[in-house]
Amino acid sequence: MASYLVTIGVGDFEFEELPPVGGVAIRNVYGPNTIRTAQPLLAIQGEMIEVLSELFGPYPFEAYGAFVVQDNFGGALENQTLSVFSGSIFSNPILAEQIVVHELAHQWFGNALTLATWDDIWLNEGFATYSEWLWREATDPGFDIDRFAVDHANRGRPVWSAPGDPGPTQLFAPTVYQRGGLTLHAIRRTIGDDAFFAGLSAYVENNLHSNVSTDDFRQTMEDASGQSLDELFEGWLYADVTPAMPD
Repeated sequence: MASYLVTIGVGDFEFEELPPVGGVAIRNVYGPNTIRTAQPLLAIQGEMIEVLSELFGPYPFEAYGAFVVQDNFGGALENQTLSVFSGSIFSNPILAEQIVVHELAHQWFGNALTLATWDDIWLNEGFATYSEWLWREATDPGFDIDRFAVDHANRGRPVWSAPGDPGPTQLFAPTVYQRGGLTLHAIRRTIGDDAFFAGLSAYVENNLHSNVSTDDFRQTMEDASGQSLDELFEGWLYADVTPAMPD
Protein backbone atom coordinates (compact mmCIF):
# COMPACT_ATOMS: atom_id res chain seq x y z
CA MET A 1 0.00 0.00 0.00
CA ALA A 2 1.31 3.44 -0.90
CA SER A 3 1.97 5.46 2.26
CA TYR A 4 -0.17 8.41 1.18
CA LEU A 5 -3.23 6.14 1.26
CA VAL A 6 -3.09 5.80 5.05
CA THR A 7 -5.30 7.94 7.32
CA ILE A 8 -6.13 7.42 11.00
CA GLY A 9 -9.50 8.50 12.37
CA VAL A 10 -10.16 8.73 16.10
CA GLY A 11 -13.62 9.23 17.57
CA ASP A 12 -17.08 7.75 18.07
CA PHE A 13 -18.33 6.17 14.87
CA GLU A 14 -21.33 4.26 13.62
CA PHE A 15 -20.60 1.19 11.49
CA GLU A 16 -22.72 -0.13 8.64
CA GLU A 17 -22.29 -3.31 6.61
CA LEU A 18 -24.08 -3.60 3.26
CA PRO A 19 -24.68 -6.70 1.14
CA PRO A 20 -21.54 -7.66 -0.78
CA VAL A 21 -21.32 -7.00 -4.50
CA GLY A 22 -19.53 -9.57 -6.62
CA GLY A 23 -17.77 -10.89 -3.56
CA VAL A 24 -16.65 -7.42 -2.47
CA ALA A 25 -17.52 -6.57 1.14
CA ILE A 26 -18.99 -3.07 1.54
CA ARG A 27 -18.83 -1.33 4.91
CA ASN A 28 -19.22 2.31 5.85
CA VAL A 29 -18.17 4.27 8.91
CA TYR A 30 -20.01 7.43 9.96
CA GLY A 31 -18.92 10.16 12.30
CA PRO A 32 -21.49 11.86 14.55
CA ASN A 33 -24.33 13.60 12.71
CA THR A 34 -23.24 12.45 9.25
CA ILE A 35 -25.29 9.32 8.57
CA ARG A 36 -28.55 11.08 7.67
CA THR A 37 -27.11 13.01 4.74
CA ALA A 38 -24.38 10.59 3.64
CA GLN A 39 -26.15 7.23 3.84
CA PRO A 40 -28.51 7.64 0.83
CA LEU A 41 -25.65 8.33 -1.58
CA LEU A 42 -23.33 5.72 -0.12
CA ALA A 43 -26.07 3.13 -0.63
CA ILE A 44 -25.29 3.15 -4.39
CA GLN A 45 -21.59 2.33 -4.01
CA GLY A 46 -22.38 -1.27 -4.94
CA GLU A 47 -23.93 -0.17 -8.23
CA MET A 48 -20.90 2.02 -8.87
CA ILE A 49 -18.58 -0.95 -8.30
CA GLU A 50 -20.59 -2.99 -10.81
CA VAL A 51 -20.46 -0.26 -13.47
CA LEU A 52 -16.75 0.46 -13.09
CA SER A 53 -15.88 -3.24 -12.96
CA GLU A 54 -17.56 -3.67 -16.34
CA LEU A 55 -15.36 -0.91 -17.75
CA PHE A 56 -12.00 -1.50 -16.02
CA GLY A 57 -12.02 -5.14 -14.94
CA PRO A 58 -12.74 -6.69 -11.53
CA TYR A 59 -12.59 -4.50 -8.44
CA PRO A 60 -8.99 -4.99 -7.27
CA PHE A 61 -9.45 -5.50 -3.51
CA GLU A 62 -11.60 -7.57 -1.15
CA ALA A 63 -13.55 -4.70 0.42
CA TYR A 64 -14.66 -1.12 -0.07
CA GLY A 65 -16.59 1.56 1.73
CA ALA A 66 -16.62 5.12 2.99
CA PHE A 67 -15.39 6.76 6.18
CA VAL A 68 -17.39 9.96 6.70
CA VAL A 69 -15.94 12.38 9.25
CA GLN A 70 -17.71 15.20 11.04
CA ASP A 71 -15.65 17.92 9.45
CA ASN A 72 -16.14 20.59 6.82
CA PHE A 73 -12.80 20.39 4.99
CA GLY A 74 -14.95 19.84 1.91
CA GLY A 75 -13.07 17.07 0.16
CA ALA A 76 -12.18 13.40 0.12
CA LEU A 77 -9.21 11.05 -0.15
CA GLU A 78 -9.09 7.65 -1.83
CA ASN A 79 -7.72 5.71 1.13
CA GLN A 80 -7.17 2.11 0.12
CA THR A 81 -10.49 0.22 0.48
CA LEU A 82 -12.03 2.89 2.79
CA SER A 83 -12.19 6.36 1.22
CA VAL A 84 -12.42 9.29 3.63
CA PHE A 85 -15.05 11.98 3.03
CA SER A 86 -15.80 15.28 4.66
CA GLY A 87 -19.34 15.13 5.98
CA SER A 88 -20.04 18.58 4.56
CA ILE A 89 -19.89 17.44 0.92
CA PHE A 90 -23.12 15.45 1.29
CA SER A 91 -25.12 18.64 1.67
CA ASN A 92 -24.84 18.86 -2.13
CA PRO A 93 -26.04 15.46 -3.44
CA ILE A 94 -25.09 16.09 -7.08
CA LEU A 95 -21.52 17.05 -6.22
CA ALA A 96 -21.28 14.29 -3.61
CA GLU A 97 -22.26 11.61 -6.15
CA GLN A 98 -19.43 12.73 -8.42
CA ILE A 99 -16.95 12.67 -5.55
CA VAL A 100 -18.08 9.24 -4.36
CA VAL A 101 -17.53 7.63 -7.79
CA HIS A 102 -14.28 9.60 -8.22
CA GLU A 103 -12.79 8.13 -5.04
CA LEU A 104 -14.02 4.65 -5.93
CA ALA A 105 -12.30 4.87 -9.34
CA HIS A 106 -9.04 5.59 -7.54
CA GLN A 107 -9.12 2.08 -6.11
CA TRP A 108 -8.11 1.01 -9.62
CA PHE A 109 -6.21 4.12 -10.73
CA GLY A 110 -3.95 5.27 -7.90
CA ASN A 111 -4.28 2.40 -5.45
CA ALA A 112 -4.05 -0.89 -7.35
CA LEU A 113 -1.98 0.90 -10.00
CA THR A 114 0.25 3.40 -8.20
CA LEU A 115 2.36 6.08 -9.83
CA ALA A 116 6.05 5.40 -10.32
CA THR A 117 6.62 9.18 -10.02
CA TRP A 118 4.39 12.15 -9.19
CA ASP A 119 5.13 13.56 -12.65
CA ASP A 120 2.36 11.31 -13.93
CA ILE A 121 -0.31 12.38 -11.44
CA TRP A 122 -2.80 12.68 -14.30
CA LEU A 123 -2.88 8.86 -14.34
CA ASN A 124 -4.60 9.14 -10.97
CA GLU A 125 -6.72 12.26 -11.18
CA GLY A 126 -7.49 12.35 -14.88
CA PHE A 127 -8.68 8.76 -14.75
CA ALA A 128 -10.85 9.34 -11.67
CA THR A 129 -12.35 12.47 -13.25
CA TYR A 130 -13.11 10.62 -16.47
CA SER A 131 -14.78 7.93 -14.36
CA GLU A 132 -17.24 10.57 -13.12
CA TRP A 133 -18.25 11.16 -16.74
CA LEU A 134 -18.38 7.43 -17.50
CA TRP A 135 -20.71 6.96 -14.54
CA ARG A 136 -22.98 9.69 -15.87
CA GLU A 137 -22.86 8.12 -19.33
CA ALA A 138 -23.95 4.79 -17.84
CA THR A 139 -26.71 6.11 -15.59
CA ASP A 140 -28.04 9.35 -17.11
CA PRO A 141 -29.79 8.86 -20.49
CA GLY A 142 -29.64 12.60 -21.12
CA PHE A 143 -25.86 12.86 -20.78
CA ASP A 144 -23.98 13.03 -24.09
CA ILE A 145 -20.33 12.45 -23.19
CA ASP A 146 -19.12 13.46 -26.66
CA ARG A 147 -20.91 16.80 -26.60
CA PHE A 148 -19.83 17.37 -23.01
CA ALA A 149 -16.16 16.67 -23.83
CA VAL A 150 -16.10 19.01 -26.82
CA ASP A 151 -17.75 21.84 -24.87
CA HIS A 152 -15.59 21.24 -21.80
CA ALA A 153 -12.38 21.32 -23.82
CA ASN A 154 -13.44 24.54 -25.51
CA ARG A 155 -14.31 26.23 -22.22
CA GLY A 156 -11.06 25.22 -20.57
CA ARG A 157 -8.74 26.02 -23.46
CA PRO A 158 -7.94 29.60 -22.35
CA VAL A 159 -6.92 28.63 -18.81
CA TRP A 160 -5.63 25.05 -18.66
CA SER A 161 -1.93 24.38 -18.84
CA ALA A 162 -0.40 21.01 -19.74
CA PRO A 163 -1.39 18.26 -17.27
CA GLY A 164 1.62 16.03 -17.91
CA ASP A 165 4.45 16.65 -15.40
CA PRO A 166 2.77 19.67 -13.76
CA GLY A 167 5.54 20.27 -11.21
CA PRO A 168 5.39 20.09 -7.41
CA THR A 169 3.28 23.22 -6.90
CA GLN A 170 0.61 22.21 -9.44
CA LEU A 171 0.18 18.50 -8.71
CA PHE A 172 -3.53 18.96 -7.98
CA ALA A 173 -4.27 21.86 -10.31
CA PRO A 174 -7.62 21.72 -12.16
CA THR A 175 -5.91 20.91 -15.47
CA VAL A 176 -4.58 17.62 -14.07
CA TYR A 177 -8.15 16.54 -13.39
CA GLN A 178 -10.05 18.11 -16.28
CA ARG A 179 -7.63 18.12 -19.20
CA GLY A 180 -6.31 14.81 -17.88
CA GLY A 181 -9.81 13.35 -18.13
CA LEU A 182 -10.32 14.86 -21.56
CA THR A 183 -7.09 13.21 -22.71
CA LEU A 184 -8.78 9.87 -22.13
CA HIS A 185 -11.79 10.88 -24.16
CA ALA A 186 -9.52 12.10 -26.95
CA ILE A 187 -7.91 8.66 -27.01
CA ARG A 188 -11.35 7.02 -27.02
CA ARG A 189 -12.51 9.20 -29.92
CA THR A 190 -9.33 8.38 -31.85
CA ILE A 191 -9.21 4.59 -31.46
CA GLY A 192 -12.89 3.73 -30.90
CA ASP A 193 -14.77 2.29 -27.95
CA ASP A 194 -13.79 -1.36 -28.44
CA ALA A 195 -10.05 -0.72 -28.51
CA PHE A 196 -10.28 1.96 -25.80
CA PHE A 197 -12.05 -0.15 -23.19
CA ALA A 198 -10.05 -3.26 -24.09
CA GLY A 199 -6.93 -1.17 -23.58
CA LEU A 200 -8.11 0.14 -20.21
CA SER A 201 -8.80 -3.39 -18.97
CA ALA A 202 -5.43 -4.59 -20.25
CA TYR A 203 -3.68 -1.64 -18.59
CA VAL A 204 -5.20 -2.61 -15.24
CA GLU A 205 -4.65 -6.34 -15.63
CA ASN A 206 -1.05 -6.04 -16.83
CA ASN A 207 0.00 -3.62 -14.09
CA LEU A 208 -2.14 -4.72 -11.14
CA HIS A 209 -0.55 -3.94 -7.76
CA SER A 210 2.51 -2.33 -9.28
CA ASN A 211 3.86 1.07 -10.29
CA VAL A 212 2.93 2.68 -13.60
CA SER A 213 3.96 5.52 -15.88
CA THR A 214 2.45 7.42 -18.81
CA ASP A 215 4.65 5.38 -21.14
CA ASP A 216 3.15 2.17 -19.75
CA PHE A 217 -0.34 3.45 -20.49
CA ARG A 218 0.53 4.78 -23.94
CA GLN A 219 2.12 1.47 -24.94
CA THR A 220 -0.91 -0.49 -23.77
CA MET A 221 -3.30 1.70 -25.74
CA GLU A 222 -1.12 1.47 -28.83
CA ASP A 223 -1.09 -2.32 -28.51
CA ALA A 224 -4.87 -2.38 -28.14
CA SER A 225 -5.49 -0.11 -31.13
CA GLY A 226 -2.61 -0.88 -33.46
CA GLN A 227 -2.05 2.87 -33.79
CA SER A 228 0.79 5.18 -32.87
CA LEU A 229 -0.45 7.64 -30.26
CA ASP A 230 2.73 9.64 -29.68
CA GLU A 231 1.35 12.80 -31.27
CA LEU A 232 -1.93 12.61 -29.37
CA PHE A 233 -0.22 12.09 -26.00
CA GLU A 234 2.23 14.89 -26.70
CA GLY A 235 -0.50 17.36 -27.64
CA TRP A 236 -2.96 16.57 -24.86
CA LEU A 237 -0.48 16.13 -22.02
CA TYR A 238 2.43 18.44 -22.79
CA ALA A 239 1.36 21.16 -25.24
CA ASP A 240 0.65 24.60 -23.79
CA VAL A 241 -2.81 24.87 -25.37
CA THR A 242 -5.60 22.28 -25.05
CA PRO A 243 -6.06 20.64 -28.48
CA ALA A 244 -9.39 20.31 -30.25
CA MET A 245 -11.26 17.11 -29.46
CA PRO A 246 -10.71 14.59 -32.30
CA ASP A 247 -13.63 13.94 -34.65
